[in-house]
Amino acid sequence: MLEFVATNAEQVVPWALGLVALLLTKYVWSTIAHKTAREILQRAWNEVADAVMETWQTYTSELKRARADGLLTEAEKLEAKRRAVATAKSNIGVKGLKRLANVLGFSSFFGEAPEKVDAWIESKTEVALASLKSSGVLKNGVAPGVIAVPAKPLTRNPS
Repeated sequence: MLEFVATNAEQVVPWALGLVALLLTKYVWSTIAHKTAREILQRAWNEVADAVMETWQTYTSELKRARADGLLTEAEKLEAKRRAVATAKSNIGVKGLKRLANVLGFSSFFGEAPEKVDAWIESKTEVALASLKSSGVLKNGVAPGVIAVPAKPLTRNPS
């Protein structure tokens, strides 16, 4: 092998350097693409979480505070979700929504990307709400000073 390289170095070295350059270029572009995709998804997640917080502060907390039980009706929950999704989409912007669709792999060829992005944002809105409630940021879904009553009585585990 060493003898082959020594006698054919003028032909082997350019090919070897070309192969190394090709592999390095592929690695760099792959790293850049993954980093960009992560940044787009992280920005979208941050906007969704911020939209949930904004909806909580401007709409939900006042409704809960005005009620004795601190609970929302189904229509009010749907309205809160609609507001959060609209705020998130507005904050992400048109270009951001297109980039998000590309990162998520949604095709715009048949015009299905906007509906799929909307569904993704709606699902992430639910996740953000649950996450913020469980971390105590939203006071477990109840405005400060209001004592929530469970929807159904708690029962003991018979085991």
